[in-house]
Amino acid sequence: IAWKALSISLRRIERACLCTKICNDLLPTARILYRWNQQGHDSCRLCGRAETTTHMILCNHTSRLKLRRTYIKTLRARLHRVNTRAGLIDTFCSAISDWFDDGTVDPSKYPSQYHQAIQQQSKIGWSHVYQGHLAAAWSAIQIPAGTTTDLAKARYMWTSSIVEVSLRWMIELWETRNKDVHCHTESE
Repeated sequence: IAWKALSISLRRIERACLCTKICNDLLPTARILYRWNQQGHDSCRLCGRAETTTHMILCNHTSRLKLRRTYIKTLRARLHRVNTRAGLIDTFCSAISDWFDDGTVDPSKYPSQYHQAIQQQSKIGWSHVYQGHLAAAWSAIQIPAGTTTDLAKARYMWTSSIVEVSLRWMIELWETRNKDVHCHTESE
């Protein structure tokens, strides 16, 4: 995991308590609240399936599909802005889209230079991208290993861009989920 990138990203996002819950998978989803005897069910209000953090990300309700499209668009724009290699942008965004669609990512669908990063991320877990846990192999593809301080800094900054976009998206997803569960206005 690219820990320094996570650290850099957390400093950029001024939501310490919420980020701590996200990074440690401690968001009070329906499954957690049910397990803690705080509510009588563990189901997603939108679809009825058990609501875990992963389900919240992968739920196929219209509002969640829209958020996922927005995330991919935002991620792609950020990756372009930080001068990411074109093939890496396509591969990373396509792999995330595959995970959104199927819950898995098949490395054989992608060029061989990306297999190690895809496999590392699969071992960590693709849902962990949204907890700030990005496989370090992604940055090695973008910026090959070197001994200079400038290269190391460039790797951390590039990776922290992905982590920051992903954490900010997770915050938006959590806030949208809360509006879906607790309604949008006080009168509702």
